[in-house]
Amino acid sequence: GIVEGERLGRERGIAEGERLGRERGIAEGEKIGHERGIAEGEKIGHERGIAEGEKIGHERGIAEGEKIGHERGIAEGEHKRALEAARNALAMGLSAEQAAQITGLPLDEVQALQEA
Repeated sequence: GIVEGERLGRERGIAEGERLGRERGIAEGEKIGHERGIAEGEKIGHERGIAEGEKIGHERGIAEGEKIGHERGIAEGEHKRALEAARNALAMGLSAEQAAQITGLPLDEVQALQEA
């Protein structure tokens, strides 16, 4: 009786302790895994966000640079054309004031052409 009861109680206690320990271990492992997953996901998301931001910034920078370069090229071409027209006007005997008025160039720039 008593010995048998003690043995059964001990076995039931061990089984119950084992079951509780297993459940707590699973719960703890699940919690740790979840936290690590969130941290890893945040890290990956952050890295991808940086890469995407760099790519977008690079593409916008190229487009902006092309636009600025195109505008500068047009302006330089127009200025060269105006200088050539001013040289021709001066060669035809027009005054610096007349050449400046025709080309839209500043008078001092046309006068510098006369001196060159």
